[in-house]
Amino acid sequence: MAVTSVIAANAAPANVLAWGINDRGQTTLPQGLGDVTAADLGLDNGFALRADGTVVAWGNTNYSVSIVPSELSNVVALASGESHCLALKSDGTVVGWGNDYAGQADVPPGLSNVIAIAAGFAHSLALKTDGTVTAWGAGTHDTGTFPDYGQSMVPADLTNVMAIAAGFGHSVALTADGRVVAWGAGTKYDGGFNLGQSIVPTNLQDVVSIAASYWCTLALTSKGTVVVWGDNSAGQTNVPSDLANVVAIEGGDDHHLALKADGTVKGWGLNYFGEADPPPNLSNVVWIAAGASDSAAVFNDGSPAIVRAPFTQSALPGTDVALRVAAVGQPPLSYQWLHDGITVAGATNTSLALTDIPLKAAGGYQCMVSNLIGTVTSPAGFLTVPRTTPYFDETSSLLGFSARGFGLPLKGLSGHGELVISASTNFVDWEPILTNPPAAGSVLLFDEAAANAAVRLYRAIER
Repeated sequence: MAVTSVIAANAAPANVLAWGINDRGQTTLPQGLGDVTAADLGLDNGFALRADGTVVAWGNTNYSVSIVPSELSNVVALASGESHCLALKSDGTVVGWGNDYAGQADVPPGLSNVIAIAAGFAHSLALKTDGTVTAWGAGTHDTGTFPDYGQSMVPADLTNVMAIAAGFGHSVALTADGRVVAWGAGTKYDGGFNLGQSIVPTNLQDVVSIAASYWCTLALTSKGTVVVWGDNSAGQTNVPSDLANVVAIEGGDDHHLALKADGTVKGWGLNYFGEADPPPNLSNVVWIAAGASDSAAVFNDGSPAIVRAPFTQSALPGTDVALRVAAVGQPPLSYQWLHDGITVAGATNTSLALTDIPLKAAGGYQCMVSNLIGTVTSPAGFLTVPRTTPYFDETSSLLGFSARGFGLPLKGLSGHGELVISASTNFVDWEPILTNPPAAGSVLLFDEAAANAAVRLYRAIER
């Protein structure tokens, strides 16, 4: 329940296994269900995304959530809430169906350029290519009473978001710098629905993935460890002490699941119906889903599968960016990064570090993952590097005379083209005093001739 991102690309046909409560047929899978790339679970429904972009549903037929729109096709991601479902299509548009009493299935007109979706109890979220979040359904205002806790009131300054998640009455976002932002219910501890699920731990760092259950928030760090906060009435925040090497996380109502790099699954929290106990010998898992009191896993033959694709993000010229991919499959796995389809020399790890990035670093990044069974290439994450305007930093202590001449700290270089700094005494006649190859970030120039000039003017151009 609650969160999906752009769907993993599985190299081989995969099947689904479900466990937990089955009072509404939620773990009774349709006959012949195969070639599945992802699955999600709601209150008492199940949904599977097939490799051909179609969606299959099963379970309770209330609210028509199990009746998939007949015209739905080209789907790349699913997100199931309590009793509504969202589908993200390859053209960046979203389709919703099922329970719509708070407008949670009524997608805003004109919503486009979406790259990830999330569905809570009665609200929905969409992440756009520009790193902004759109919300609709319950929680467009905060009454402090059901169902409006402000969960659809996206913070005005929230930008450069890479991932989203939605719980019962709260929303969560992960930004490009690994920071987690949460809003809605749980901004304080006072019982009821305020159980601290929106109070992000102050020492939380290097987060690469997020998820939400009813009254909890989950974070996965770059080290493969899991952090959970919020309600602990059923042990939901008691992460197993031996849990490590995690590549994906998922939250249900009161139980949580983690997918490990070796393709196995670990569960904890409420286990009244066995929802937190994966079946024995379950292996080669490539996708996990947690519902109200049930769970599901998509598994294959050990072929490599992308669990988390590189995030789409934006970074200023001269800064550093880390791109990451998470994959599972029979070991050993090998990795090769691509930039706009071209092999990046030496980039053969799960992460790709780009430093002092220039404008030309912009584009699509994918990772090709291989083992002895096959090869799969991740969906692309797009890096945007906006062109900036260079400026002389008048606040810098380096601006001024020294033994080396007049110091000119220049910042905001985009690396777009050759850098030329010129000097003049009359705004008309300009003499180049520095010509540099393209550079991103900042440079420092000392003008020795300035000491002999009554007036000295400067300008910088990136050609």
